[in-house]
Amino acid sequence: MHFWLCGKKGPGTSVIFPLRFTTDMSMINQHSLHGTSVDAPVKAEDEHRHSERQVVTVRWVAKLTAANGQELCLIRNISAGGVMANVYSSHELGEKISLEIRSGQQLDGEIVWMRDGCIGVHFFNEVDVQEMLRTASDGKGLRVRPPRIEVYGSANIKVGTQIYCVDLCDLSQGGVKVTLPEPIEPGNEVVVSITGLEDRKSLIRWQRNGRAGLSFVRPISFELLVEWLSAQLNMDNAITGA
Repeated sequence: MHFWLCGKKGPGTSVIFPLRFTTDMSMINQHSLHGTSVDAPVKAEDEHRHSERQVVTVRWVAKLTAANGQELCLIRNISAGGVMANVYSSHELGEKISLEIRSGQQLDGEIVWMRDGCIGVHFFNEVDVQEMLRTASDGKGLRVRPPRIEVYGSANIKVGTQIYCVDLCDLSQGGVKVTLPEPIEPGNEVVVSITGLEDRKSLIRWQRNGRAGLSFVRPISFELLVEWLSAQLNMDNAITGA
């Protein structure tokens, strides 16, 4: 049984190195050149600008979308201007990508360096890191569901003694979206069988228009899901000769 990730694919590796930013010297030298002291509002503004440049260490799973398709990545640190992230497929300097974290917020940027399986991404528009951290800590704004990767393939769902063959739509650490041949009552506990992964007890959370969302009772680990996605990508490349 084969699965295909959505979009064009490419073979894999990538990169690491600290993010670099340009310092605005005009605000630093403006008052010293005129022999005057920096007043409180200017100091506060400078401190705010400095805080925006601070790099914060995180461990956020994100969906990375590029020209060659979608993948999961692990954001290691973030600043107002960009991120450093572990990636698991090949990329190029100057490549335009978008990142989606657990909030569903899309962050567009460009790869500016690569080393040893890590990339540095410069955002096209700066982000408010402190606000992102606040919403993450107080439980407001950020959705709890992990990023979803679009996949094509089939799986089996066992409901009691009945087994249904379903088509996969997308997959995450926490669950899967499928198309159903016939309605299944939400709230039912089922067993999902996907080739290459362990069978997983799941709950049908919702169902509409022939599709259903299932949440895994025991989530898939990040490392296992990345390994599975990479195996499907390699299988697809072997079939297509890419």
